[in-house]
Amino acid sequence: MNIRQLEIFVAVADSRSMTRAASRLYISQPAVSNAIRDLESSLGLQLFDRVDNRLRLNPVGVAFRAKATQLLKDHAALAAFGQTLVPQLPMRIGTSLTLGQVTLPGVMAAFRQAHPALELRLYAENVAAIKRRLMVGDIDVAFIEGNVSSGAYRATRLSATALLLVAAPGLQAPGRLSVRDLAATPFLLREPGSTLRDVFDERVHRLGQDVVPLLESTNTAVLQAAAVAGLGATVLPAPLAQPALAAGELVALRLPHGLTMATQNYAVTLRGGNREALIGELIRRFKAATSPTTGATGAAD
Repeated sequence: MNIRQLEIFVAVADSRSMTRAASRLYISQPAVSNAIRDLESSLGLQLFDRVDNRLRLNPVGVAFRAKATQLLKDHAALAAFGQTLVPQLPMRIGTSLTLGQVTLPGVMAAFRQAHPALELRLYAENVAAIKRRLMVGDIDVAFIEGNVSSGAYRATRLSATALLLVAAPGLQAPGRLSVRDLAATPFLLREPGSTLRDVFDERVHRLGQDVVPLLESTNTAVLQAAAVAGLGATVLPAPLAQPALAAGELVALRLPHGLTMATQNYAVTLRGGNREALIGELIRRFKAATSPTTGATGAAD
């Protein structure tokens, strides 16, 4: 038994004629007759009574037509799954915390306006957590700083972001910090696994230093407020730091030996995944929003 046999059976049952069924299906009458004979043979049942060269469904055929009709509907729905059901599934998006703070709101507001019927699920966490979600299939696309090492994923570069070491005026003398200054400075840092923390730790490790922060938080805004209050120095993405620098609330400090800090922002997706057109559109929107030419570079987590 196969789908084509069921289609022919239903056409014959509806039209009560093999000739009319053949015309409806654009096949020959012998092909219809053979399909019905093969179907009845595979079932071991007679579905039609043949009376005076006329066909009529018997009670077994009536019951079988109900099942066959439902199966054909289900088969058609499955065949159209990609066009009908997949668009109804939520689109799951993950961003690093600061990309979520700086870039996500404007991009997603425009994206929702363009796709009002699309259900969205958004996650904003540190980079390590978003990578874990991507690896276990919890999200369809990740907007993060840094790449994913697995070849199963495709990374699209969005932008580069400068990271600044900042503090309240007077915490340190203007100019470049010495290694001794660095060791004596209280630091206000994000948690390990955040790109802001990991990049800073890597730079100070080059200088032979290991920093234990005075304040550690998952919230960049908390760290910035503490820095403005004079508690210590913190690391901020340039787009977040600029308003406080312009207002004179913070000043930029330079690391010893000319070391600088920056991140690369990426969109990461599973190769060969579904919804490539929608994801591609979202990536283009994020890239435009984080491009230096727009005046709003992507921020680091």
